[in-house]
Amino acid sequence: MASPTERDEGAAVGGRHAPAPTVDSPPGARLPTRSGPLAAADLWRDRIEAAVSGFLLGGAILLVVYTVLVRYVSAAHAPVYTDEVTVYIVMWAVLVGCGGITHKRLHVRADLVLHVMSDRLRFICEVAANVAGFAFALFLGWYGFLVAYEAWDFNDLSPTNLRFPLWIYYGALPVAALLMAVGHLRVAIALLLTGPRPEPVAHASEV
Repeated sequence: MASPTERDEGAAVGGRHAPAPTVDSPPGARLPTRSGPLAAADLWRDRIEAAVSGFLLGGAILLVVYTVLVRYVSAAHAPVYTDEVTVYIVMWAVLVGCGGITHKRLHVRADLVLHVMSDRLRFICEVAANVAGFAFALFLGWYGFLVAYEAWDFNDLSPTNLRFPLWIYYGALPVAALLMAVGHLRVAIALLLTGPRPEPVAHASEV
């Protein structure tokens, strides 16, 4: 085993120290960074999705905290709609974030299978998976829209005293499906532009 001094001397090249090795991402986990209008649009979309999700989740937390405090001070004046409204808010916050998860490829993936594939076969499977995901997201969005439209057309309301319009609740599904469709399409286009790439080599981190 090399001593610390030998490792430092081996890492120094031309008076500069080489960066410490790190663990690379799984194959295809991240797409190459690109610039241009599409990259700017992706950046703003991610920011808007994160802001909307954060605003909704923050509002839900504040509503729960307010209800708890009021119940301790004066239980008779505590709002009775907190549980119902919190469910609606959290549902919207979670589904709005689906588009960013899809575009960043942070969803569940069979990385173990991808590691044993050749570069070309892995490329074909990833493109096919994103095309299938795009088609399924469109299918889900269309039927989600039909459900939300039917709830609006029949003026469906929640069975609680709040009488909340259910089309607002159901509307989260087509919106999330549309965002996922856009995410799958962007990933498929990026893969087609870059082509098959070799699997990155994983290195252990050195402390």
